[in-house]
Amino acid sequence: MDADHAAAPHPTREVAGRTGEHHADGSGATLESVARAALLDAIVTEVAEVGYEAASVASICRRSAVAQTLYFELFADKQACFLAACRAFADEILARVSAASEGVRDWETGVRAGLDAFLTYLADHPSAAHALLIEGLAAGPEALAIRDIAMRAFAGFLDTFPERDGEVRDRAALVSEASVGGIYGIVTRRIRDGKTSTLPELSSSLSYFLLAPVVGCPRARLELSTSAT
Repeated sequence: MDADHAAAPHPTREVAGRTGEHHADGSGATLESVARAALLDAIVTEVAEVGYEAASVASICRRSAVAQTLYFELFADKQACFLAACRAFADEILARVSAASEGVRDWETGVRAGLDAFLTYLADHPSAAHALLIEGLAAGPEALAIRDIAMRAFAGFLDTFPERDGEVRDRAALVSEASVGGIYGIVTRRIRDGKTSTLPELSSSLSYFLLAPVVGCPRARLELSTSAT
């Protein structure tokens, strides 16, 4: 079982516990918000284990301990729940990347920091990575569109750094989206092969892959050697 679900508490106790905490501490959580979070967790785990096509609303509700009547108040069908999980996953990745690169000294350092955050998050959440980036292909064009939005946003994130450096701006704008697409292919192959935990090991090589077309090979090598020390 994947590390991000190996030690998960029993879903019935988890949902009941969080609902009880709401009543006890007035945190503002509602039964619907707790149920929604539980369902998103459950569909990710279910799809990672059995695939998107084999996953069912009934099995997702059993896993999350959420009644089907409440499920259909929150989501129209299985696809709607899965797409919500896809959006949440993409939003979290972009937030991690943005936070990691905030306040960096230059574009190259920002690329490395953002890529580290991306690879580490996937490695820390292998079930989600497999469900949403591999099995999610079966969920139809909307799931692919969410993936593409996240990829374009990451490419746009790369483009924000050259705006501060006229020397590399023009070249970066041309290669960032293509580079992100190449990295996506490498990453998803590792995930598909069951090697998600090894993704952070690719950070140096993939950083070079991003940097070299924009700043040149010597400068990319210098930046990576400096980052490693």
